[in-house]
Amino acid sequence: TRQMLITGPNMAGKSTIMRQMALTAILNQMGSFVPARVAELPIFDQIYTRVGAADDLSRGQSTFMVEMSEASEILRGATGKSLVILDEVGRGTSTQDGLAIAAAILADIASRIDCTTLFATHFHELVDFVRDMPQVAVMQTEVLDYDGEIKFTHRLVPGASGNSFGIEVAKLAGIPGAVIDRAKAYLEAAEAGVGGAASASQNLPPFEAFGLQPVGPSFQDERYDRIMERLNGVDVNRLTPLQALNLINKLKTDLGTIKQPQLFCEEPLQ
Repeated sequence: TRQMLITGPNMAGKSTIMRQMALTAILNQMGSFVPARVAELPIFDQIYTRVGAADDLSRGQSTFMVEMSEASEILRGATGKSLVILDEVGRGTSTQDGLAIAAAILADIASRIDCTTLFATHFHELVDFVRDMPQVAVMQTEVLDYDGEIKFTHRLVPGASGNSFGIEVAKLAGIPGAVIDRAKAYLEAAEAGVGGAASASQNLPPFEAFGLQPVGPSFQDERYDRIMERLNGVDVNRLTPLQALNLINKLKTDLGTIKQPQLFCEEPLQ
């Protein structure tokens, strides 16, 4: 067993356990005591981590871009003697995209790099994905349910978690009760639908339930069509710099006369 796939609810300690592992490895290699009764650790050549969510606005990088850049550095630099800590890879995009990216990264680590890896995720579908990978141990952060009240033990135990308890954690954070009740109703509707998460959007309430009304796009303006036709007909390779500047100025002026589309309005349409 070289890799661990760790599932479990929010606030149950997945990230803390993985950070402790990385810190313990550093303490071990500097000759220090480690927080364990008994420990047998290899010597790692490098420690790579992808933990937390942060953007880099100064470099024009979104949170997801930063996440992918760090994952890229891991996949390109890690060796079989490295320690890799990956926490919630694939969160910043659509569910299907994120799941596909997370599965591909885990598969590459397990099959090609084969380094010591702790991989935490809320994508429970990955549990079935790794069933044919004997080198990947499926673990979970233990949570106990006492009559609807969740208790975290902060223990890492074998097996897969079947619930992320996101609504319960939202309740602990102080989200108003009415919002919690509505979220539970939406979740029950989504789980009752065929196709699981893929059909969840079909069970959500219409925009009208939130006091909003969808507004049709205003780009049906004929002037917009004419601008697009003109732009599509331009051969940029034959434009002089002065002609290009004049064209941009003209298009900008014309576009400024067209009302931009709105996604929603607060008042119902008459």
